[in-house]
Formats: sequence, C-alpha cells, structure tokens
Amino acid sequence: MVDIETMDVIPTAAIVSIGAVHFDVAGKDSHESLAKHSFNVNISLESNEKFGRTMSASTIEWWLKQSKDAQKSLFRDPLMPLNTALLKYRMWLESKTADRYYANDPDFDIVILNHAFKSINDNSPFAYHQHRSLRTTIELAYPDDPMPNVESGTAHDARDDAIKQAIMVQHCYHQLHG
Repeated sequence: MVDIETMDVIPTAAIVSIGAVHFDVAGKDSHESLAKHSFNVNISLESNEKFGRTMSASTIEWWLKQSKDAQKSLFRDPLMPLNTALLKYRMWLESKTADRYYANDPDFDIVILNHAFKSINDNSPFAYHQHRSLRTTIELAYPDDPMPNVESGTAHDARDDAIKQAIMVQHCYHQLHG
C-alpha cells in the first residue's frame, strides 16, 4: 500500500511525503504490527520546485484546515531531496516481494509517483497491471453498507494512512472470503 501527501492534485504535484507498508492481503494486522513493515520519507518543497513539481493555492488552503498533527507530519526531519526520497522508496520496494500495489486511488498516488520518477529521469517501479484500488475493493466488499470504521494513526500522515488503508484491504478480503 502506498500513500502520498502532496501540494497539488495533478500529476505534476509536489510530493511532500511518501508512506508505504508491505502487507498480506489475507492477514489480520494491527497498526503496530504493520508499522514494523512500513516506509516513510518527507520531502523538501524546495527540491520539488527544482524538479518542476507544482503547488496549488487550493491544496495549500486545504492543508491549512487539517489537524496540527497532520501539518507537523509533513515537515518532520529529515526532509530529503525529491530524487533521494524516490530512490530510497525504489530500494525499499525492491527489497519486498510484491506483485500488486494498492493505493486509495492509484489514479492519484501512483500517477503522481510515476510522473515524479519521470521528472528525476528514472523509470517507474510500477507496471500498469499491478495497480489496485482501495476504493474499488471497498465497493466490492461492502456494496450496500458502509465499511466498518478503522481507526489508525493520524489522518493525512502518509505512513499512517498507508497502514490504515492496508488494514481496510484486509477487512475487505475477509468480508469477501468469509
């Protein structure tokens, strides 16, 4: 599962945080157990700017309305340059055995990551056939009822969101498979 926090909502968006977790879809993990298998980097805005990444006023205004904890999570040290963070993320991904990459919405997270890899002159680590959507998974598992609430960490902290979303996939798996 991957989650990113950005300063825009288009493919060129400045990425300020990447959170990810390696998990077993059929597992029943807690936040604490998944945290041991997680990845997190925070990225400097200045380095995003150097690579032509964009920021929008509406997204910045949205961030100003989020919790103080979410805002603080964006600027936790160390702040890495974009290229270093992406290469570190690639190395973490390559150390895992994964044939699927989940995101809340791959059309957001993975599209922006793919564009960012391209902006640093690197290839994407994601093949098109590996993308999976949490939203679609929830809709399949809970077509008529809302999904049970999953509380896990700070909302809009990329690592915490990735962990929460992985737990949600696991809930859906067990809903679908009994």
